[in-house]
Amino acid sequence: MAETIGRYELLERIGAGTLGELHRARDLQHGRTVALRLVSPAITQDDERLTALLKDVDRVSALSHPAVPALYEDGQDGERVYIASEYVAGQSLAEMVHATPINPRRALDLAVQVADGLAAAHASGLEHGALSTRRIIVTPKSAVKILDVGMLAWTGVAASEHVSDFVGLGEVLFEMLVGRPIRRGWPAELKVDQLPQVVRPVLRKLLSSDPKEQYGDMALASAALREAMEQLGGATQAVPVPTRTPARSTSSRTYILAALLLVLLVVAVWLLSRSL
Repeated sequence: MAETIGRYELLERIGAGTLGELHRARDLQHGRTVALRLVSPAITQDDERLTALLKDVDRVSALSHPAVPALYEDGQDGERVYIASEYVAGQSLAEMVHATPINPRRALDLAVQVADGLAAAHASGLEHGALSTRRIIVTPKSAVKILDVGMLAWTGVAASEHVSDFVGLGEVLFEMLVGRPIRRGWPAELKVDQLPQVVRPVLRKLLSSDPKEQYGDMALASAALREAMEQLGGATQAVPVPTRTPARSTSSRTYILAALLLVLLVVAVWLLSRSL
């Protein structure tokens, strides 16, 4: 018999991390599938850490954007603290790429969705700080879902490993287009053949460590990605090939002409026989 926590029926354990176990679960009250995080005892038994976590949960739950999974609620059942959020079915970008570059236009479309989600998070005072292809899910309808927005302190990423969301987006876009993570000394990496020319200046700004050279905000980065996608679409659009009716061969015309002459001959003989 399936275990129940609060109003949630546990269906399948789908992962684990610093925060605790993650389960696919059924919300018995609303009849929907959710992702249910069972918070680690290491956190629940530390009042200070638990209070900090629940504050972050409240901030993230106030964010509403299609590219960010909805965080429904947190609760407690006995000694177990849980966090219920939107269950996202799909494939991670890391799995999609897997050494195989993504079509440039599709890669830019996905990057625009990520940028829009991050722009909404930034407007709410949240950031990601550890963006990677592993933390981006693409649904069967090609919609992007960014995992762990606003939850950097709980992802197991050290503060020293914090990455600007602009740099993170640039690294994700590069990996989608080239099929591998970007290497150190990235300015030289922008010369690889897989990168369309229209994308290179956008990547250069995203990856810059100098704030003065980066985009002023994520909305501007999103606009630049959209413009690159439009230019790419125009540059790669196939020119329609006019359809032509194939000409009949000389031998075919000869057979048709001979058949017509035979018919005329038969008709002439028939008319002549009637006049006699």
